[in-house]
Amino acid sequence: GSGSQPPPLVSVDAPGFAVAVVSVNQPDEPVTIRLSPGKPVGGRVLDASGKPIAGVMIANDFLGPMNPPTVKLVVRTDATGVFWFTHFPTDLTASFSVMHPDHTNLRRQEFTPGKVDHQLTLASPLVVAGRVVDEVTDEQLGRVMVQQGTTGSGHTTWRFQRPVAYDDGRF
Repeated sequence: GSGSQPPPLVSVDAPGFAVAVVSVNQPDEPVTIRLSPGKPVGGRVLDASGKPIAGVMIANDFLGPMNPPTVKLVVRTDATGVFWFTHFPTDLTASFSVMHPDHTNLRRQEFTPGKVDHQLTLASPLVVAGRVVDEVTDEQLGRVMVQQGTTGSGHTTWRFQRPVAYDDGRF
């Protein structure tokens, strides 16, 4: 036998409703998908000194049972550091990244549907400086590519999507 395939997933996003991810157990038959308005989720993002951070992107890492890549919940903080999801799903597990280029990102944040006073604090990024040398000659290299990351909870998170080039062997 060919084995059993997992049921296909359907994600539905409609104005005024929470996004839904549904497993279709009988794909040969018409399916009815019931949408709910969800619940609001909101809060504020602050820096280490308690000042609001504008322009922070909050985006889900995954949503639903199989991580459908097209289902994205994304908001940005306003000038007062406030973020708001109007129609947050109440029946899906979601983990979020909280990202700003001038601060250390938070990963795997979870929000409680209906809770509107979440408070998140982003730290200033740790700045690492140094030089890259040949292990035999101890001579400083010319052009190098450097990428920063952190490790924790059994995984590595990279600060940038791509390495940064430095032309004098220093970073």
